Amino acid sequence: MQSNYFPKQVTKVAASSNAQPKFGHSKKKEFQPTAKTLDTSMQSQKKTQKDHIQLIIRFLRKLIQQKNLQKRHRYRLCVLQELFKTEQRYVEDLSLIIMVHSVSAQWVPKQKLDVIFGNVKQIYKLNQDFLKEIQEKLFKTKDPNEMKLPLKIKQYDRIADVLKKYGPFFKIYFQYISEFENAQKHLEKLYKEYPDFRNYCLQEMVKLKEFAHLDIESYLIKPIQRLPKYVMLLNDYIKQTDVLHPDYEELKQALAIFSKVNEENNFFLNKNMMNRRLFDIQKQFPNIEVINSKRNFVKEYVKTIFWKNKQKEVIVYILSDMIIAAERNIGNITNIISSIVVDESQYKLLLNFQLDEQSECLPLEDSQYFKNMWMIKGQNGTITFIEQSQDEIQKNIQEIRYIIDDLVKIYNDRQSAMRKNNLQTASKHPIFVQVIGVEERKQTISSHKVYIAEVQIGEVFQKVFLRFSECVKLSDDIKKAYPNCNLNYIKHTNLNFLQQEDKEIEGRMIQLTNFLSSLLQQPFMKENKQFLKQIGLPENFYELPNLLTDEVRGKLPRNRSVKGDRLEYKSPSRMHLKINSTSNIDTPTSQFLSKRYSATQLIKQESQKPIKEEKNQTTIVIFHNNPSEKPLNMLVSSTTRADDICEDIKQKFGLQSISDFRLFTVDSKQRLRPLEGDEIIANLFGLGSIFSFGKKELFFRKYIYLDYQEEIKDYYHDLVKLKMVYNQLVTDVAQAVYFFNFEEYCELAALYFYISCKQVNYDQLSGLIPSGVLKTEKKEIWVLKINQYLQKSQSNQSTAISIIEDYDKGDKQPTNNQSGMLKFIEKLFSNQCFGLQMFQVVCKDNQKKYGDSNILLAIGYKGVSIYETKRKRKLEDLEIKDIKVFPGAIHLNYGFDQIMKLETTQGFQIHSLFEEYRIQRMEIDEEQQNL
Repeated sequence: MQSNYFPKQVTKVAASSNAQPKFGHSKKKEFQPTAKTLDTSMQSQKKTQKDHIQLIIRFLRKLIQQKNLQKRHRYRLCVLQELFKTEQRYVEDLSLIIMVHSVSAQWVPKQKLDVIFGNVKQIYKLNQDFLKEIQEKLFKTKDPNEMKLPLKIKQYDRIADVLKKYGPFFKIYFQYISEFENAQKHLEKLYKEYPDFRNYCLQEMVKLKEFAHLDIESYLIKPIQRLPKYVMLLNDYIKQTDVLHPDYEELKQALAIFSKVNEENNFFLNKNMMNRRLFDIQKQFPNIEVINSKRNFVKEYVKTIFWKNKQKEVIVYILSDMIIAAERNIGNITNIISSIVVDESQYKLLLNFQLDEQSECLPLEDSQYFKNMWMIKGQNGTITFIEQSQDEIQKNIQEIRYIIDDLVKIYNDRQSAMRKNNLQTASKHPIFVQVIGVEERKQTISSHKVYIAEVQIGEVFQKVFLRFSECVKLSDDIKKAYPNCNLNYIKHTNLNFLQQEDKEIEGRMIQLTNFLSSLLQQPFMKENKQFLKQIGLPENFYELPNLLTDEVRGKLPRNRSVKGDRLEYKSPSRMHLKINSTSNIDTPTSQFLSKRYSATQLIKQESQKPIKEEKNQTTIVIFHNNPSEKPLNMLVSSTTRADDICEDIKQKFGLQSISDFRLFTVDSKQRLRPLEGDEIIANLFGLGSIFSFGKKELFFRKYIYLDYQEEIKDYYHDLVKLKMVYNQLVTDVAQAVYFFNFEEYCELAALYFYISCKQVNYDQLSGLIPSGVLKTEKKEIWVLKINQYLQKSQSNQSTAISIIEDYDKGDKQPTNNQSGMLKFIEKLFSNQCFGLQMFQVVCKDNQKKYGDSNILLAIGYKGVSIYETKRKRKLEDLEIKDIKVFPGAIHLNYGFDQIMKLETTQGFQIHSLFEEYRIQRMEIDEEQQNL
C-alpha cells in the first residue's frame, strides 16, 4: 500500500494558439459542442430526470397514503358496525331480563325480585335512548325502516358528541354492579324458596330459542360485561382515527369519560364475576384451553403490536398466566360495507402463550423508526407492543410485572414444599434472544446482510449469524412440519424504491427476535437437532447450563453486564433491553442476566474426546505476524468457529493469552473486519456449497491495545506475542497507518536495523518507511541520520525495560533484539494515533465545525476522538457516554446530553470495540483498587 503522506502537486498548463484572426467574409461556423457544453447538457438532463422521478415518487406515496386512510376508515366502519350490532343485541337482552322480571312476579314477591334485578329498567331506558341516537348518526335517518346496512357514515363524519352526551349517565350502572354480588346470593335463596321460579330460570328459559338457550344468570351478568366493551371499542376506533380528524379530540374525551366510569365500576367486581369473562373468551377461541380452575381474568384492551414487520391493531386478553391476542377478522375489506352481521366470532386468534415464573416484561429503546415499544416474553412466545408514550409503557409493564411476581411466588412456594419433602426439583433454564446488530457480507458478485443475534440459556450465551432469507425458509419449514405450532412466524418482504431500507432492516431485527424467542421455547426443538443447526446453535444447546460445574466456572472467562445497582443487558443494537429492578423478588431471568459464559468456550472446555473429522472439511489459510512460522493451513468443518481457530493458534505458537487478538476477514469494501468468536468459519466463504466464494484467507491480528504499562508487562511475559505485535506494527508503519516526522522515522528505522542485527541498508527501508516519505530526502541523509540513532540505541537503556524490571526482577531478562522491540513499541506509544482503530464516517451536522463531512472516528483505550481524513490530524476528543447503533448510522451521546449523528455501515464493529475498551478499563480500575 503506497503512502499518501505528501499530497501531490497539481499544475495546470495553458495551451497557446498561433492562429491569427482573419478579417473579411467568413463562412458561418457550425456549432461545435465542447466538452463543457456537453457536460452541462447532460447534467441538465439528469436533473430533469431526477425531478420527474421525485414527482412520481411523491405522487405514489400520496396515493399510498390515501389508500391507507381509506383502509383505516373501512376498519373504523367495522368497529362502528360492531358497536351498533352489539348494542342492538344488548338492548334486546335487557328487554328479556325485564320480561323475566315480569313473569317471575307470579311466583316471587316484587320486593324480593327487585333485589335480584336491581335498576335494570333504568339501564334499559338509558341504553335504548343511546342506541336510538347512535342509529340516527350511523344511518343518517330517524326512520327505523331505513336503518339497514351498510352504514351511511362518511370518512370525516362525527359521532363523539353522542358518546360524550351519554357517557356520564352510565354511572347508573354503579348501583347494579355494587349490588350484584349480594343479588347472586339472594338468587340462590329464592331458588330454594320458590321451586317454580327455579324451574323457570334454570330449565324453561334454556329450552326457549328466544333466550338463546341461556339461563337467567347468563343474562344478569351482561350489564357488568357491557361497560368494558365500550372502552375497548372506543380504543379500537380512536387508534384508526387520524389525529387531524375533526372528531379526534372529542373522541379522546369520550374515551376518558367511559374509562373513568368503567374503572369506578371495577372496584365493585370480585374475582368470580371477572372470571365469567373467561367463558366468553373460551367461546370465541374453542381451539385453545382458556378455562382453568387456577386461571383468572385480569383485563382486555386494544393494542398496537409489531407483527411480521407491520403494525397491527389487536385485542389483547390478559389472564393470570396467559396472553391471548386476536385481530379483527374483516376478511374481504369490501364486505364491511355490506350487510354482514358482526359478532364476537369476527375475532381471529393471532397468538397465545403461557406466562410462568421465568417470563419477563421489558421496555425496548427507541430506534430510528420504531419508538415507544415494549415486549412480553412468555413461556413459549413473545409479543411486542407499540404505545403512544413512555408513560403508557411504564403503566402496562407495571401491570404485567405484578402478574409475573405472583407466578414467581407460587413457583418459589412450590419449590420450597418439594425441598421439605426431599423431592427433586427440575431445573428450568430461561432462554433469552436479542438481535444485536447487522453487518454486510460480500460474495463474489453481490453482497448480503447478516443479522447478529445473541442467544442465552441460563448463564450461557452464544452469538449466531443469520441471513433473513434463511430464517424465512426455516419459518416455512417449521410451519409445514408443525402446522399447529403457535409461533411468531416471519414473512419475507421485498424492498422497493418507495420503502426505506433502514426501516425494513430495523423491522426485521424485531421480527427475528420474536421468532427465535418463541421458537427456542418450543418443546419439539429439544428433539430436532437440524433446526438448531440451521440457527447456528450446538446440538446440546439445551444441556449447556448443566455443564457449568463449579470447576468449569473457575476456568472460563465471564462476560460482564452489571453496573452499580442497575442490571442492564448491553447489546450493540437499538433494541436494547433495560431490566430495572421493580420488586424484591429475585427472578430467574434477572439472575441469569448478571453472569454470562461463552457457549463456544464451555463446549471447548468440556470436549475431552478429539473432534471427529467430517467429510466436507476445507482448508483455509491463516496469515499471522509470527516471523518464525509460515502462513497456517488449517482444516475447518461446518461447525468450526473463530474461537476454535484462535485457540489452535494459541496452542501452536505457545502464546500465553489471546484475549487481545482476533481473526479478521476482508469485507465488501476491502476493509479488515474482526470476527466474533462464535462465527462459523464455513459460512464466511459458503463452504460446503456449490456457491462457495472469496479467497479462503483469514488474518490473525492484535485487536485492542491497553495503556502503556499494561502492554509492556504483557509483552515481557509473552515474548512470542511481543514478536507478533512488533511485526504487525512494522507493517502498519510501512502502510502509513501512523504519521511521523523525519527524525521519528529515522529513530524507528534505527531500532528496526538494531532488532534485525543488520547494518543500515537503504534498499531495506521500504519495509518500514512508506515510499512517498523516502522520496522527501536523499539516500545519504537517510543513512547518515539512521546510523546516528542506531549508535544511541546500542548504548542507551530502554525506559520500557526499567519499567518491567520493577515488576519482576527475578525473571529472565529479554535479549537485545527483544529489548529493541520493546523500545520500538515504546516509541510508537508516543504517536497520537497509536492503538486507535479508525472508521471512515460521514458527519453532515458538523461539517462546518470539522471542515468536511467525511471524518475519521478513532476508538482506543483512552476513549473516542475525531480525526481529519487526509492527514489524520486530531480535531476533537469526545467524552462518550453511549453509542446507539442503527442500520446505516450511529448516534454518539457525549458531553451534556449532546448527540452526534454519523453515517456508517460499521456501526456494530464500532459499538463492539467501544464496549470492549470500556470493560477493559473497568477491569483494570478494579484491579488497581484491589491493590
